[in-house]
Amino acid sequence: QGKLIATASKQGTLIRVFSALTGERLVELRRGIDRAIVYSLCFNHDATLLASSSDKCTVHIFDTSAVAGGTGAVEHEDDPDASLAGRIYNFATAQLKTVLPKSMEARRSAMCFAVEEAPTVCAFGSQPNSILVAGMN
Repeated sequence: QGKLIATASKQGTLIRVFSALTGERLVELRRGIDRAIVYSLCFNHDATLLASSSDKCTVHIFDTSAVAGGTGAVEHEDDPDASLAGRIYNFATAQLKTVLPKSMEARRSAMCFAVEEAPTVCAFGSQPNSILVAGMN
C-alpha cells in the first residue's frame, strides 16, 4: 500500500517504521541485541506484519497492526471514546519508559525462526500467514 517505510539501524539491532506521508517515526522494533547485517525488510499486503532477515540466520516477524493505519498508538489517551483498557495500556507504557533502559523501549518480534543459511531475503506469500525465504547460496 506504500504508506509505511521500514529502515534498519547501522548496528542491525533496531528497525524503525515511518509514515511515508509525513516522515513521522511511528514505532521502533528490536530485532536483537547483537550486531547484524539486515538483508531484507518487507511488509505483508496490508502492512500489519513486517518481516526481516539478517546474517544471524534468523527471520523475525513483527506485528505492525497498531501502526498500519498510520497512527503509531493503540488508542489515543485524549480520545474520549478510547477504551479503558487502551488508556491503561498507554498510561502504563508511558510510565515504564521513565524507568526502563532505552534499549528496552522498542517492541520485540512476535515470532522468530532460524534458517539454514545466510544471506536470505524474505517476502510474504499470497496465501494468508505464509512467508517465503530464499537463500543466496
